[in-house]
Amino acid sequence: MKIFKKLISLVVLSTISTTLAFNTLPEQSFQAYENQQTLEINNIAVPTLVEFNYEIQKYPILIIDEQNTSYGYQSTTIYESDKFQVTSPQKISNLKNIKDGKFQTSTQLKLVKETNTTTLNFKTQEAYQYDSLTIDYKQNSQKTDYITIEAKTNGNYETLFARSKTSTNRINFPKTKTQEFKITLEHSQPLVINEIQFRRNQDRQAIYNQYKFLAIPDQTYTIYTDADRNPKYQLPETGRFNKQQTTINGKLINQAANPKYQAADTDKDTILDKQDNCPQIANSDQADLNKNSIGDACEDFDGDRVLNANDNCPNQANYNQKDQDNDKIGDACDNQENRITEKLPWLQWLALGITAAIIIYLTVKQSD
Repeated sequence: MKIFKKLISLVVLSTISTTLAFNTLPEQSFQAYENQQTLEINNIAVPTLVEFNYEIQKYPILIIDEQNTSYGYQSTTIYESDKFQVTSPQKISNLKNIKDGKFQTSTQLKLVKETNTTTLNFKTQEAYQYDSLTIDYKQNSQKTDYITIEAKTNGNYETLFARSKTSTNRINFPKTKTQEFKITLEHSQPLVINEIQFRRNQDRQAIYNQYKFLAIPDQTYTIYTDADRNPKYQLPETGRFNKQQTTINGKLINQAANPKYQAADTDKDTILDKQDNCPQIANSDQADLNKNSIGDACEDFDGDRVLNANDNCPNQANYNQKDQDNDKIGDACDNQENRITEKLPWLQWLALGITAAIIIYLTVKQSD
């Protein structure tokens, strides 16, 4: 019986150890990140959504607590076209919330008894080409009765969308390059708007990422950033958060170098990826004939879709890479044949002569 109890205890301890090992990230997960910082959060009493901003990242960031348990998060890219300044001839409280990139903040547009009209002016530092805008209303808010959209071009406002009722929140208009919009909203009820977004019809310039995760009371969070390679950890599941859910802002403080960081050398050529002009293919000589900061091994000089490092004929297009004599020089540029019969063509005639002599000898002998 005692032995049985001991076995049960060992199984339980093994299960607990396995669970802890599963929930705790291995050391390798931290080694890809160059920097770390603490997320400062105001005191919270219940699990609460926390949002913070950080520069654009190539690879996923890592959010962990004091026990090295990782947290899932939502990530949204904020684009340059969101940097509009908004003003109005009317006095409106919290007007900046209408263009702060956050859907959980809102602006109330009250009724103006004389006109039932609200005018909003939007201006950004540079002119870009836009083709639509989207109005995101707070849940249960009334929608505008009529809308007019104007844009300033060549010093004057021109109408992009004439006074009309709308059936959707997104309004399309002709492609227009501008840095100033004027929107006139006619409404017979107060409006509560979370966000007004202008959409470029071309690639937009991303300026930073916005992260959101569910923080637990009495926990301290460390954010690992600036990975120089894919950390390859499994991002935990995150809940489905709606736009109206209460969210507080967190602040990144105490940025420092990650002591666990180990700089990547993907191709193992002793040149770290940060300095390597060809990080995916070993080229310790770092040869770069055309001085374009891309290693020759990573280029395709002849345009045959085979990189120089793998091309058996790097200066002559030969996508099929044929090499009949297997000398690792493609037939397209092989000026020397390595097969002995090609190097010494007379051997073929000698072999034929010997064969003929044997046949003649055997025939004569048989006739005797």
